[in-house]
Amino acid sequence: MKKQNYFSKFKTLLFVCLISSGLNAQTTINSLTELKTYITQDNVNAVMTPGTYVINSTITGTGNLLPDPIMFEFTGSNSTYDFTGVTFEFNTEILNDYGNVEVVELRIYGDNNVLKNLTMEDIGTDAPRKRARAIHLDGLNNRIEGFHITVQGSYPYGYGDLFGKGGTNTVIGHRKHSGILVRGDGNHIKDCTMIHRSYGHGIFIQGGKNVLIEGVYMEGDDLRTTDDVLAEAGTGSPADNVAFMTTWGYTVPAGYMFSKQEDGIRTYASAGLYSNDKTGATTTSSTENVTIKNCTVKRMRGAYSLAFGGGSISVENSSAIECEGGFGIISGGLIQNCSADAKYGMVYGNAYNTNKNITADITILNSDGGYGPHQLAYVGGSDNDITFRSSESYVSQGRKIQLAGEKNDMRMLNGVNPSQTRHNSSSNTIVNESDYPILLDSGSVTIDSTTYTWDASNNTIQSCGTVTDNGTSNTVSTTSCGTSSNLALNGVASQSSLDHGGVASRAIDGNTNGKWSNNSVTHTLSESGAWWQVDLGSDRAIGDISIFNRTDSCCKARLSDFTVSVISANGTTVYSQTFTSVPDPSVSLNAGGAIGKIIKVDLNVTNPLSLAEVEVYEYEGPTPTTFTIQENTTGFCGVEGTVDSNNTGYTGTGFSNTTNTLGAGVDWSIDGVAGDYTFVWRYASTSNRAADLIVDGNTVASNIAFNSTGVWTSWTAQYVTVNLGAGVKDVRLEAVTSSGLGNIDYLEVTGPDSSTASCPSSSRVAKSNVEILESESNNNLLVYPNPVSNNLTVSLKNTSFDINETIVKIYNVNGQKVLESTFTNEEVNLVLEKLNKGMYILELSDGKQIKVEKIFKL
Repeated sequence: MKKQNYFSKFKTLLFVCLISSGLNAQTTINSLTELKTYITQDNVNAVMTPGTYVINSTITGTGNLLPDPIMFEFTGSNSTYDFTGVTFEFNTEILNDYGNVEVVELRIYGDNNVLKNLTMEDIGTDAPRKRARAIHLDGLNNRIEGFHITVQGSYPYGYGDLFGKGGTNTVIGHRKHSGILVRGDGNHIKDCTMIHRSYGHGIFIQGGKNVLIEGVYMEGDDLRTTDDVLAEAGTGSPADNVAFMTTWGYTVPAGYMFSKQEDGIRTYASAGLYSNDKTGATTTSSTENVTIKNCTVKRMRGAYSLAFGGGSISVENSSAIECEGGFGIISGGLIQNCSADAKYGMVYGNAYNTNKNITADITILNSDGGYGPHQLAYVGGSDNDITFRSSESYVSQGRKIQLAGEKNDMRMLNGVNPSQTRHNSSSNTIVNESDYPILLDSGSVTIDSTTYTWDASNNTIQSCGTVTDNGTSNTVSTTSCGTSSNLALNGVASQSSLDHGGVASRAIDGNTNGKWSNNSVTHTLSESGAWWQVDLGSDRAIGDISIFNRTDSCCKARLSDFTVSVISANGTTVYSQTFTSVPDPSVSLNAGGAIGKIIKVDLNVTNPLSLAEVEVYEYEGPTPTTFTIQENTTGFCGVEGTVDSNNTGYTGTGFSNTTNTLGAGVDWSIDGVAGDYTFVWRYASTSNRAADLIVDGNTVASNIAFNSTGVWTSWTAQYVTVNLGAGVKDVRLEAVTSSGLGNIDYLEVTGPDSSTASCPSSSRVAKSNVEILESESNNNLLVYPNPVSNNLTVSLKNTSFDINETIVKIYNVNGQKVLESTFTNEEVNLVLEKLNKGMYILELSDGKQIKVEKIFKL
């Protein structure tokens, strides 16, 4: 009897297991209609058939498949939905199909659900009647993972918050379209990409608790200048129609750069909880405990605007690129191992005077090419501990770290938003491991009978950069910059794919530990051609590169055949080295000063690519030398024109006077090792005549301004600094307008171990030996078909051009060179497929004669 009882229990247990297994078997969903039936159920394990599913007005609105403004509402719990290979295309026309209500494309409102790998793309630019959002992430412990979201369709678009945010003081009625709203408790966004092309936030948290956001890449549209908006005067645009009056009570100010989007990742103080009760928010909830890790936010208004909420709010290992603002956080918040540039806004800024006990460690990325009057960073409040780092060997622009005083923000002019500017700054500790200067400010201003005062007091400053102390009782010490020369720490990492949460940024986090459990190792899918790269932001002279492998015994042998490459800003691979043995734990190489912007690791076998760290160091070249090249001396290789002496003030035997033609130039030859080269031209001109600097056939500096000096006897200088490789270099200054160049007195060169060099045999000579061929003077030259669609043939048959020396160039109407080629036989075929429609100038030259033709691209 006892044995029978055990056997009976075993049969019962087996039956229960079989039933449970059947309940969790994977279901295949083949249509949107089927999907709608499963998203309200519990315990679903579903995969959707790959393909593109179009959501348009034929299935939205009353009486159709999607009758409600919340189109796909996942109200079930304990379910997994796999959308790998699935794209939902939302035609933006549907945003108007539901009337004047909020439209939500997808909402997760159950508990313990996982939605994976869905691509959501808005097609079109129609704006909603009220507002729209791609996703509402509500409920408890839900996760969206691997989503790729493109957000489009809002009104007005292209003005950012100049004319309002949709609340009070709105000058133009806004119909916003945001990305993801996070509420509920314990919700998670992982390894998602968002391309944002509408006015609205990327990810914003209202009342959400215990939120985790990790591995997100978010990219907004190109930023816009306020000058560009003001240029709409008289066009009847939305801005013109309100006389450019902003939401702040004054007209659009000139000289600022702004984002067309709202914030990247934003916290609000509170909202409805939106969990447990499927009918709506029954409890007002404060935003609490938000963690952001391994994210990149690009071209949004504020990258990480975390000034509201409670509990623990932190952002780690994350970057802000080309945003209006980098990082801002609540009192007690943590910003750890993060980075930002200051091109268009501050890397860090306190939101309010009451902010305190913030800990931040921010690396300043290269900020060349910036625009606007903003500071580098602004520290107000009290008892904050802020560290700024930078690997830049020079301060790339005139910005400063400021404690107390006025923010240079277009939203705070004329006494507007007083709580967000003119802060005091007291008892803060600032460690500045960069060459950027610090200003401790004190002062007052009276606006509309209200006097505002501020002071930086009792702060402790340790700085590599200069410190100007206008405050009270501050302790200042200076130190030599112990700036790391590891360029990769300030770069932006990416990789071919993502698996197991091993984001690309882990290989530039400063941690060389190769154990997977330490969360500092990258991981791609197992695939052919897996790669990882770091973008340094600009061309640099590359020296040592160190590759640190994963060290777990299971996996380190995967990195057994790989190539390390240095790629320049124009996409050319300038150095590469292949390794066939496993780094244990690391391997190093030296690129010898190769000029590159991207360091790339390519896996040459089918495997996952995992890296613990990649370190990149600048090439340490020799001390620069300076020399001058006059006309008719060593290194002067000729001018497409004449060497004249009829205008006084030149310094040598004469000056180079080019012909008044597009593409005319002066040529020199120099030698030297890889590194930074500064070229200085002494010149005179009676008009503005811009030029390109071309080295070894590659344009390294475009549209250099050689502005008028007034008269031909008035001389001045223009200069440019570029990174060049090692060896003899052919240097050319070439006119980009039909006026040719100004008169060039000499070229002065400063470069590492540099000197003049003998000119190559193919150098151009003075105009006394050059014949300018007009179109009608040589009818044997064939350029056809003209007009041309894609392929243009240039034939030298029966002409006097030297095939071995002839160069053909094509310029657009702005004088910019768009194509260059040489001849290996009598004909050359030029592929013009990528050129825009319009007129172009074709120039043909062999150093003794020049032919110019107009061509028309269809």
